Amino acid sequence: MPFEILATAADDDPMIARALAAYYRSAAINGMVKHPSTRSYRGIAGNGLPYVVLMASNNEILATYRIRPQGLLKRLRRWPAEVMVWAPRRDLVNRWVEF
Repeated sequence: MPFEILATAADDDPMIARALAAYYRSAAINGMVKHPSTRSYRGIAGNGLPYVVLMASNNEILATYRIRPQGLLKRLRRWPAEVMVWAPRRDLVNRWVEF
């Protein structure tokens, strides 16, 4: 079963807003920031687990969070390939730019 998109950042989805807040808190601590775009989305993967994927405007995946059953977000170091709906270029995945 392919990845099913349930909401995008343009929909003002609360889980995407929470993931954005977590991303900016983490970026402030690490001193690295790339701004997510409206191409960020929330959906359900083929394994039945819900995810939030934060994307940059150049189709780079900035962060992926799994939504736990309690509503908590867990940032993933690795994620299923099927969550990369709008990021076909593997060379752009998880590449950081330090300021």
